[in-house]
Amino acid sequence: MPNLKEVKTRIKSIKNIQQITKAMQMVAAAKVRRVQEKVNSSRPYSEKIEEVFRNLISRTSGEDINEPLLEPREIKTIGLVIITSDKGLCGSYNSALIRFANVEIKKYQAQGFKVKLWLIGNKSFAAFKYTDLTIIDKYSQLPQIPTSVESNMIKESLIENFLNSNVDKVVIAYTKFISMIKFQPTTLDLLPVSQTESKSTTMSQYVFEPSAAAMISAILPQYLENQVFRSLLESSASELASKMTAMSSASKNAKEMIDSLSLVYNKARQAAITKEILEVVGGAEALEK
Repeated sequence: MPNLKEVKTRIKSIKNIQQITKAMQMVAAAKVRRVQEKVNSSRPYSEKIEEVFRNLISRTSGEDINEPLLEPREIKTIGLVIITSDKGLCGSYNSALIRFANVEIKKYQAQGFKVKLWLIGNKSFAAFKYTDLTIIDKYSQLPQIPTSVESNMIKESLIENFLNSNVDKVVIAYTKFISMIKFQPTTLDLLPVSQTESKSTTMSQYVFEPSAAAMISAILPQYLENQVFRSLLESSASELASKMTAMSSASKNAKEMIDSLSLVYNKARQAAITKEILEVVGGAEALEK
């Protein structure tokens, strides 16, 4: 027969855990809505600044643009930015991104490229700190809802290492937020900036003053910062959505365990009471004899 005290203690501890998971679920739900709103509101701006940039590129077709961030070079070293979270308890969010990053690293190495890393989040650092890969920089304890301060700081490091030829190409590995239940690890080629021309004709009648080449140099830092910010924002939204789902499942599992243990406790208690009654009845009959 189960020990009643042990079962009761276990039920109490699971109830305490359930309170924590419910609280974490509510916090994640509140934050993910805010981040989701930021993601949805930032996408039109991101798309527009990319459209402006691509149209500027098309307007300068054939011109000599003295901008090192646009110049393709022979690729020997690829810098990979890996965006994870600082903490766990968010389902498969971190493990899926780390597996994806490992596949990308092996693919680059198979092509003969050397790989260096920027690690964002303690989980990525824990996964790669014992590898033979060079870690250029590590960022942790960033706000869960990213701001332009963090994206600008990371962008400056990426540009500096690219211009110093420490890396010849910069790629961001992040988790793209699709919906509250769907997010997908993906990559974004950041540097050198692709000079693919836009097919849009919305800016065909614009007259640029100063020249389009000068405007490219002015817009380029904002474009890069926006790409980094967008990656951080989508990763944060994916993390919070994954955490909300994981904590919801944990709360549900805790409830099922409490119900199961309560049934065991009630059965054991009923058996103990029945046994005591039988002992009393047996004792009374013995006295009568």
